[in-house]
Amino acid sequence: MENENLSRLMRSIPRTVDRLVFYLCINRRMWDREIFPAVKKQLNIERVIRIQGKEEWGKRRQEFLNPSLFPVKNAIVFENTEEKDVLDIFRKEKSLEDTVFLCILTAKPKKSWTKIPVIEVRVPEREIMGSLCRRYGCNPTAKALDALVRFWREYDLSDEDIEQFLCSRSKDTIDILDVEVFFEKNEKTLTFGFLDEVGKKNAMRAQLHFSRLMQLGTPPALLLTLLARRFRLIYQILESGETSTDLWKGSALNQFEMKKIQVTAKNFTLQEARTVLYTLAAVDRRLKTSPVDFEAMMLETILCISGGEKTTDSAPPTSSESIHRRAR
Repeated sequence: MENENLSRLMRSIPRTVDRLVFYLCINRRMWDREIFPAVKKQLNIERVIRIQGKEEWGKRRQEFLNPSLFPVKNAIVFENTEEKDVLDIFRKEKSLEDTVFLCILTAKPKKSWTKIPVIEVRVPEREIMGSLCRRYGCNPTAKALDALVRFWREYDLSDEDIEQFLCSRSKDTIDILDVEVFFEKNEKTLTFGFLDEVGKKNAMRAQLHFSRLMQLGTPPALLLTLLARRFRLIYQILESGETSTDLWKGSALNQFEMKKIQVTAKNFTLQEARTVLYTLAAVDRRLKTSPVDFEAMMLETILCISGGEKTTDSAPPTSSESIHRRAR
């Protein structure tokens, strides 16, 4: 991240408050590796305590209320915690000596954080990506630059992933086809592409992505787990409309991913999503109980999800709880 952009962001952070909310509109890796270390320095934080959820805070709360023999500046960071729960904690807890409370949100704040500053962490991604390209002597077209930013942000790629692409170039100019061809060979982007195409009911492209993943040696169990998770989230959207929290795990969701899932959820009815979850549970059961050709079974399953014949063992489960339990 350019020093000027980082300095501008740091100047927006007040030093005199003991409660802050950071709304991340950036690649999470950038936050962890570049921005949060600068935040720690800005606020003179010496120790970071990460809290995952309201229950963990309830269990650990007392340890922070006891006076320390060797006081240091602490940051209690709430991550993957319901926004309403953090707001309730921030309002109820008294100020603690040498302690600042931080909340990390990846979805746009829905609550009114009265008197608590909300810092929107946003950086000029095209400018950063353009600077990285120039460092490696590459000249991307406007569409290629947009594609690089999209892959970097939506698939949470690291700078090293982008640098690997830039180092592979045999020519200075980069067009959008160069970007797409390279990253479609990347296991992470292929996996997301596979999930997206299944959600779009595009059997041909989904099967193509799946075959490439098999050639790369991607573990079959991983693909089945990710596909079950994708349709569990589709079911969640159709049933409750919730997009900020994984109701099954109680953790925050990546909003870039959820925007895509919201679009693909429109391709399914609630009953269709339930049936897909049942089908995936049946595939999982067969894999664990009998010798089967996983690749052939998955290609058939993809076709079924996309609107082909449905193959099931019995009637699908009748409650969302049983569906989630089977598909987990």
